[in-house]
Amino acid sequence: MNTKRVKTVRRNGLQWQVKGIIGIYKEANQYVKKQNKQKVNGFNDWRLPTLFESFELVNNQKSLTKTQIQFGNIYVWTSSKFNASRAWVVDFGSGGCYRGDVDYINFVRAVRFIKSKDK
Repeated sequence: MNTKRVKTVRRNGLQWQVKGIIGIYKEANQYVKKQNKQKVNGFNDWRLPTLFESFELVNNQKSLTKTQIQFGNIYVWTSSKFNASRAWVVDFGSGGCYRGDVDYINFVRAVRFIKSKDK
Protein backbone atom coordinates (compact mmCIF):
# COMPACT_ATOMS: atom_id res chain seq x y z
CA MET A 1 0.00 0.00 0.00
CA ASN A 2 1.30 3.43 -0.94
CA THR A 3 1.48 5.85 1.94
CA LYS A 4 0.47 9.43 1.19
CA ARG A 5 3.21 11.94 2.04
CA VAL A 6 2.64 15.50 3.20
CA LYS A 7 5.06 18.14 4.44
CA THR A 8 5.15 18.44 8.22
CA VAL A 9 7.06 20.29 10.89
CA ARG A 10 7.82 19.17 14.44
CA ARG A 11 7.29 21.52 17.38
CA ASN A 12 6.79 20.92 21.11
CA GLY A 13 6.47 17.15 20.71
CA LEU A 14 3.90 17.47 17.93
CA GLN A 15 4.03 16.89 14.19
CA TRP A 16 1.94 19.47 12.29
CA GLN A 17 0.82 19.23 8.69
CA VAL A 18 2.03 22.30 6.83
CA LYS A 19 -0.90 22.36 4.43
CA GLY A 20 -4.45 21.22 4.94
CA ILE A 21 -7.88 22.21 3.69
CA ILE A 22 -10.49 24.83 4.42
CA GLY A 23 -13.92 23.79 5.55
CA ILE A 24 -16.62 23.79 8.19
CA TYR A 25 -16.06 21.90 11.45
CA LYS A 26 -17.68 18.69 10.19
CA GLU A 27 -15.38 18.73 7.13
CA ALA A 28 -12.40 19.31 9.40
CA ASN A 29 -13.16 16.11 11.29
CA GLN A 30 -13.81 14.21 8.04
CA TYR A 31 -10.44 15.42 6.71
CA VAL A 32 -8.64 14.04 9.77
CA LYS A 33 -10.41 10.69 9.41
CA LYS A 34 -9.35 10.56 5.76
CA GLN A 35 -5.74 11.35 6.69
CA ASN A 36 -5.80 8.43 9.12
CA LYS A 37 -7.39 6.06 6.62
CA GLN A 38 -4.71 6.99 4.06
CA LYS A 39 -1.98 6.59 6.71
CA VAL A 40 -0.48 9.95 5.80
CA ASN A 41 3.30 9.84 6.32
CA GLY A 42 2.82 6.30 7.64
CA PHE A 43 0.66 7.28 10.63
CA ASN A 44 -3.01 6.84 11.50
CA ASP A 45 -3.18 8.97 14.64
CA TRP A 46 -3.77 12.42 13.09
CA ARG A 47 -6.28 14.69 14.84
CA LEU A 48 -7.30 18.32 15.20
CA PRO A 49 -5.07 20.31 17.56
CA THR A 50 -6.36 21.43 20.94
CA LEU A 51 -6.76 25.11 21.71
CA PHE A 52 -3.64 25.01 23.91
CA GLU A 53 -1.52 23.29 21.22
CA SER A 54 -2.58 25.87 18.64
CA PHE A 55 -1.58 28.72 20.98
CA GLU A 56 1.81 27.08 21.48
CA LEU A 57 2.38 27.06 17.72
CA VAL A 58 1.25 30.70 17.41
CA ASN A 59 3.81 31.64 20.08
CA ASN A 60 6.54 29.68 18.25
CA GLN A 61 5.71 31.02 14.79
CA LYS A 62 8.47 33.62 14.89
CA SER A 63 11.11 30.88 15.25
CA LEU A 64 9.84 28.96 12.22
CA THR A 65 11.30 29.52 8.78
CA LYS A 66 9.23 29.95 5.63
CA THR A 67 10.32 26.47 4.54
CA GLN A 68 8.88 25.02 7.72
CA ILE A 69 5.46 26.36 8.62
CA GLN A 70 3.95 29.79 8.80
CA PHE A 71 0.22 29.97 8.85
CA GLY A 72 0.10 33.73 8.43
CA ASN A 73 -3.18 35.50 9.00
CA ILE A 74 -5.52 32.50 9.02
CA TYR A 75 -8.08 31.00 11.36
CA VAL A 76 -7.54 27.34 12.27
CA TRP A 77 -10.07 24.91 13.77
CA THR A 78 -9.20 23.21 17.05
CA SER A 79 -10.67 20.08 18.61
CA SER A 80 -11.79 22.16 21.59
CA LYS A 81 -15.57 22.64 21.56
CA PHE A 82 -17.31 25.52 23.33
CA ASN A 83 -20.76 23.98 22.95
CA ALA A 84 -22.69 21.93 20.36
CA SER A 85 -22.77 24.76 17.82
CA ARG A 86 -19.37 26.40 18.42
CA ALA A 87 -15.73 25.30 18.50
CA TRP A 88 -12.60 27.26 19.36
CA VAL A 89 -10.70 28.76 16.42
CA VAL A 90 -7.22 30.28 16.68
CA ASP A 91 -6.29 33.37 14.65
CA PHE A 92 -2.67 32.85 13.63
CA GLY A 93 -2.44 36.51 12.54
CA SER A 94 -3.34 38.16 15.83
CA GLY A 95 -2.68 35.25 18.19
CA GLY A 96 -6.22 35.45 19.52
CA CYS A 97 -9.05 32.98 19.56
CA TYR A 98 -12.80 33.02 19.19
CA ARG A 99 -15.77 30.68 19.38
CA GLY A 100 -16.46 29.85 15.75
CA ASP A 101 -19.85 28.68 14.57
CA VAL A 102 -19.39 25.08 13.34
CA ASP A 103 -20.85 26.13 9.97
CA TYR A 104 -18.18 28.80 9.39
CA ILE A 105 -15.29 27.99 7.05
CA ASN A 106 -11.79 27.94 8.57
CA PHE A 107 -8.48 26.25 7.88
CA VAL A 108 -7.75 22.70 8.99
CA ARG A 109 -4.29 21.51 10.06
CA ALA A 110 -3.90 17.95 11.33
CA VAL A 111 -1.50 17.21 14.17
CA ARG A 112 -0.19 14.15 15.99
CA PHE A 113 2.00 13.37 19.00
CA ILE A 114 5.56 12.39 18.13
CA LYS A 115 6.43 9.02 19.63
CA SER A 116 9.98 7.93 20.47
CA LYS A 117 9.92 5.28 17.74
CA ASP A 118 8.94 7.82 15.03
CA LYS A 119 11.52 8.74 12.42
